[in-house]
Amino acid sequence: MKELREIAAAWRTLEADGQEAVLATVVRTRGSTYRKAGARMLVTESEWVAGAISGGCLENDLLRKAWWRTREGRVLVTYDGASETDDAVSWGFGLGCDGSVDVLLERLRPGMALDPVRPVRMAIEARRPSVVSTVLDGALGRLVLGDDGSVQDDLPASLRTPVLEAAYAVSKGGGELATRVGEVEVVHERVTPPLALVVFGSNYDALPLVRFAVELGWETTVVERRPSASMQRRFATAHRVVSGRAPDVLETALGTEPPAVVVMTHEYTEDRALLRGLVERPTRYLGLLGPRARTARLFDEIGATAEQRARVQGPVGLDLGGRAPEDVALAIVAQIQATVHGRSAPALRERISSERA
Repeated sequence: MKELREIAAAWRTLEADGQEAVLATVVRTRGSTYRKAGARMLVTESEWVAGAISGGCLENDLLRKAWWRTREGRVLVTYDGASETDDAVSWGFGLGCDGSVDVLLERLRPGMALDPVRPVRMAIEARRPSVVSTVLDGALGRLVLGDDGSVQDDLPASLRTPVLEAAYAVSKGGGELATRVGEVEVVHERVTPPLALVVFGSNYDALPLVRFAVELGWETTVVERRPSASMQRRFATAHRVVSGRAPDVLETALGTEPPAVVVMTHEYTEDRALLRGLVERPTRYLGLLGPRARTARLFDEIGATAEQRARVQGPVGLDLGGRAPEDVALAIVAQIQATVHGRSAPALRERISSERA
């Protein structure tokens, strides 16, 4: 999500200056590839501005050729890494891996009616999700379905209704991310807001947690009961700093969408008040810093049910080793990442081996 923030900010600056750019978007992959559908990269005629669509093997080639390739508008390019020959791909370029990547290139012009960066901006700035549906065959086209039902598209009339129906299915959490409409293939991408993380506590050990979260592009809020100018400076990279005591501050801090939450105030009574309110609210992740015995005592004192106890990660974080604040923060961030993506966090080698067995 961080790179999407950078792309949105860069395009805003370029557009304000009246400059054009090229947006490269991975729309489809096959086999083993470094990046998957949804990865984006922004370039101007002279430089690589933001984002990435591979581990580095495609970017320089795109920088050299994307500008003249998009002089007429959109173009779809396929990089095929399954072959080691020099002419294995449409641009005479080999990847050296086992997969292939379809990259949509499109020229961005200030004030364009269907701005492909707009869904990214809406997700980040207004926290509004959308579905972007792209026709890959024949005359390339796109439809953007907002969460409020708004529709923008430049599709032929014969494709608009079936593509819109498929986009609606995807927006409701169903549907396929790749569909066929007659003779053409359509890929659908859910553009969702960044993960919201709320950190209760502003002690020294909260600093690396907030820093890592911001680096990942998460929408990060820090909550501290005692407001101070020094705290505002200390967490200047956070998206929001909220002051107040539990449980009064919960409504203000959590917002309307279920966030990930980490409680690390180092104050027993504050943790108890926070935990009592948090176990009653929906969260995507709920972690509590402190030893197991302390957590069990807090559960007993607030009368937590077995289901509520199971929701709380306490002690918080994965068992990665290390006890420094940065070590603990890394363990927490890794557990949040695994939880929100529905992963059990095994070694990647073990997961791939089990899938191939």
